[in-house]
Amino acid sequence: MIGKHIPGDWQQGKSLGACMVELFDRGLWTDVKFHLKNLKQEQTIQAHKIVLAARSPVFQAMFFGHCADRKTEIELKDVEKDIFLLFLRYIYSDTVTLSEKNASAVLEMAHYYQVSSLVKFCADFLTTIITTKNCCEILTFAMFYKLPSLKTSCCAFIDSNAEQVLKSGCFLDLSAECLLYILKGDTFFAKEEDILEAAERWSRKKFLQSGEEDNSTNIRKTLGESFYQLRLPTMSNKALLDNISRKGYFSIEEYANIAAFINKVPDVNLSTNSCVPRVAEVETLTVQIDDGCTYAYSEPKDQLSVSYDFFISKDVALSNFVFSKIEPYLEYQWRSTTKLPDNIDLILSGSVIIKCLKFEQNFTLRQQQDENVKINISPLLVLRKRETPYCVEINIEYKYKNIQMKTKLDRNKNRISNDSGNISVCSVGYEDFSVIKSIGFLNFSNRDLDKDMNTESTDTKSGQRKSKRKRRHNKLATKK
Repeated sequence: MIGKHIPGDWQQGKSLGACMVELFDRGLWTDVKFHLKNLKQEQTIQAHKIVLAARSPVFQAMFFGHCADRKTEIELKDVEKDIFLLFLRYIYSDTVTLSEKNASAVLEMAHYYQVSSLVKFCADFLTTIITTKNCCEILTFAMFYKLPSLKTSCCAFIDSNAEQVLKSGCFLDLSAECLLYILKGDTFFAKEEDILEAAERWSRKKFLQSGEEDNSTNIRKTLGESFYQLRLPTMSNKALLDNISRKGYFSIEEYANIAAFINKVPDVNLSTNSCVPRVAEVETLTVQIDDGCTYAYSEPKDQLSVSYDFFISKDVALSNFVFSKIEPYLEYQWRSTTKLPDNIDLILSGSVIIKCLKFEQNFTLRQQQDENVKINISPLLVLRKRETPYCVEINIEYKYKNIQMKTKLDRNKNRISNDSGNISVCSVGYEDFSVIKSIGFLNFSNRDLDKDMNTESTDTKSGQRKSKRKRRHNKLATKK
């Protein structure tokens, strides 16, 4: 920059990062110029090849690769000035100011130039601005650019707000791939008739744009694989009649099979639609203690120790336990007890044990006498579907000596279950449902189940091929 005044001491007191930003902001000793679409011909954005190449493999190949053409001016006619400046500022400073309007564009540029740290930064930002108005758009974006964490965040939001998402305009703009991915989720929890109605609207918008006739054949054809993911066999008889019977989606045989499945006719073969009921992602099993006659208080004890059988018919994750109100009592030497004064902080300690999984989580926490104590299982514990129950043992005691505890006992011996019946819990032994007030679980969406199975199958085949090669090698070695 001949002729431009540059203070001789501008570097003093600055870190390396601050000096890099000064180079960019002042335009000092630049060696490349960029022409952008919304700049006049004589206007350019200036930068340093060596800095760009240090942050981006694409720039490295462009400026210093085998096919580098030594150009000092680059045409980027499809790039907005504001987006490119944000991108360059991150290149020089590792910082960028994002908004809902610019984050996607900055991510696209970072993806193109393979600046992975900026891609992650933008994806993390997008997870913080997901709403019912933009969730489908962001999911489409995440799937196109293969951003698994952003895709997971979008799906978690969509599943938790399924009813509002189905009514939103953005749902109709989903690609066929994204629609299928959403509907595949077991935790996309809403009334199936509402999901059907939204899928019909999506389909009509797609085929009417191409001028096709509005009829049931075209709706089913346009939905494609997504039609299978409509859980119509999980509807009630009335809902099926009201929403399906007159629309002509099925042959007489197909409709009869669905109706037979709903009415629990054995050995029904369904090939048209998934029969897996949708479930809420978060489920809580609550013990309902009847204050009228079904409970009693336990005697004060030094420790509460109880066991429960968990019956699991579909993979879930154990999330938390909430304990019943635990009342502390002060024990005197002559074994009499007296209730402690109110508002005294107490330290509870204990453990959750599942021996068949070799799982044990110890905990220590402060208890206020009037609150229910919650223990989070961290990390979440996956309970796989199995025929035999998991035996879960819980032990609790006060950290201080001479303080005993008691709680309500529920005399109801029945299991407690969720609505779908894939999780149920019963007590083991005399204590019944003492200690536990509720148990929290997370259901899996199972959206990537097929992918996981394919991966497992691929690994198995790969292992078989290796095994065959090894056997052939051993035979040859023996012959020699």
